[in-house]
Amino acid sequence: MRRSNGEMFWCQVSGRSLDHDHPSRDGIWIFQDIDERKKVEEALQRANERLESRVQERTADLRRAYEALREEMTTLANVVSIHSILPLASGQAEGAEVTLLALERFGLLPHLDLVVSRDDMREMKPDPDGYRVITAHFGPARDAVVVGDSWVDGVAAAGAGVPFVAYRAKDADLTRWRVTPVARLQDLGALPTWLRERPAQA
Repeated sequence: MRRSNGEMFWCQVSGRSLDHDHPSRDGIWIFQDIDERKKVEEALQRANERLESRVQERTADLRRAYEALREEMTTLANVVSIHSILPLASGQAEGAEVTLLALERFGLLPHLDLVVSRDDMREMKPDPDGYRVITAHFGPARDAVVVGDSWVDGVAAAGAGVPFVAYRAKDADLTRWRVTPVARLQDLGALPTWLRERPAQA
């Protein structure tokens, strides 16, 4: 309805006839201003729509994160499948129990020939002591490489005399610590191909 000043507003109209035999003659009509109530309802509706939108966005984010994780696990499974070509060792900063539990949970443990945790090392990276454990297990490996995402891995690899493959490592950090990787990978899925083609590139 419209107020006397010309402003439009929400109004609830209800009425009742006083003569049931002639309902169009006399009656009681009630006009109730519900403008504030409607504004509150509209505000709640907008809030619910925003909330629903955020829920959908969050759900989409979680779905993308899940797909990314599943893709990463698939990639890791592809990487560890090359253990028939080279022995694979996993070095972890966590303790043995946590490391083995995580690898088993993602189905990667059967693909690894050796898992080295901080429980097995005398010193942590960038000290190359972890590679002492690996060498003691496998013996000297001519085709060994270290794949890591940090300058710490590169310094440790250099200390062990093993070529370093940088996976999404920060270039500034590598330069600062004078780490020169033999390859730089942005996609871990490219590692199996790189490893297979490496002898021809050596």
